Amino acid sequence: MKTLDRYLLAELLMPFVFGVGAFSSIIFASGKLFQLLDLLTKQGYSLGTIAQLFLLYSPGILRVTFPMAVLLACLLGLTRLSSDSEVTGFYAGGVSLYRMLGPLIGFSLLVTVGTFIFNETIVPAGEAAARRILEQHQGGQRATAVLLRYPAAGTPDRIIFAQNFDPRAGTLSNVDVFAFDRGEARLHIHSRTARWLGQTWEFREGYQETMGFPERQGREGKISQQKENEPTPETPTVGRIVATFGDLKVNLGKTPEEIERERKAPEEMTAAELSRQLDLVRRLEAGLEETASVDRLNAPALKVTLQMHYSVPLASLVFCLLGTPLGLRRHRTGSSTGLGLSVIVIFAYYVLLRYCGALAKNGELSPIIGAWLANILAVTAGLIMLARSPK
Repeated sequence: MKTLDRYLLAELLMPFVFGVGAFSSIIFASGKLFQLLDLLTKQGYSLGTIAQLFLLYSPGILRVTFPMAVLLACLLGLTRLSSDSEVTGFYAGGVSLYRMLGPLIGFSLLVTVGTFIFNETIVPAGEAAARRILEQHQGGQRATAVLLRYPAAGTPDRIIFAQNFDPRAGTLSNVDVFAFDRGEARLHIHSRTARWLGQTWEFREGYQETMGFPERQGREGKISQQKENEPTPETPTVGRIVATFGDLKVNLGKTPEEIERERKAPEEMTAAELSRQLDLVRRLEAGLEETASVDRLNAPALKVTLQMHYSVPLASLVFCLLGTPLGLRRHRTGSSTGLGLSVIVIFAYYVLLRYCGALAKNGELSPIIGAWLANILAVTAGLIMLARSPK
């Protein structure tokens, strides 16, 4: 590493550390702090539990503040160099803007990779652990959907959807099980409740129905000529055979313990887990288009969350390209101008990101546009300013 590279990176390091601490404190104080205080004062959580939750929620805050800190580091570091005429000295010594940009981009890429790894390992584990602590204090129930497949890979034998799951009691509610034959949905079982008996599940108050067309089709006239009280032919042409039941033993291929391990909210999943979850949703949408359960899975939200696993870490590089031309301008007010600019840019960026993400989750915008539009606009603005900067 050359002397110039070390010098520029040294200018970024302290502002970056300061930015991580400052922005993390601001985000925590404006969000999680009030939630934790409410748990402490109104719901009787102990100080030890609150401290645990604070530590578990911290990684989720840090993944957002790392890109913010890169922007602040570029603005403060380069503003200081510009205000002290050191940038002018670099130009006079034959150092171009693109040569100075090299170590800055390298630093931002390092933060990008670190943020992605952090987001794929520490953040999901922290969110899941915090959720388990909250559930233990709230009776073990959570009113969110459970979507599972068996087996976990390859052609599915079963896809299971339930609205609620109580791991302590070993019960599911509003359960839909879709059985597949050679990749095609053949049987649908719905039950109001399902209870784990130790070896299998007992479904109560439900119905089962065959799905799709039978392989051997008779003549349509035979069906149309049926009388109302005649039994259904063995191979009907179209339609479904429906039967209700009071209780039914069903092998889901999952114990309550296994379901609890696999049951995660989108923010608790890695990119690979989100991709597998979306694959399940696509199978349901392709094979069970008439099933109302598909609408409850909120596929757009999963798609947006998956895209943000990549767009948010890449914001470090985006902010570097945007912050560099802003910082290279000579500012008499020094660091105060850099801090103010960083706050304005960060506010505009994350408001746009949240707004577009919300539209995408509601299906009003493409998930890719919802997750990436803020990055695209910021990069475009940064490249335009770089092109206009002295070289």
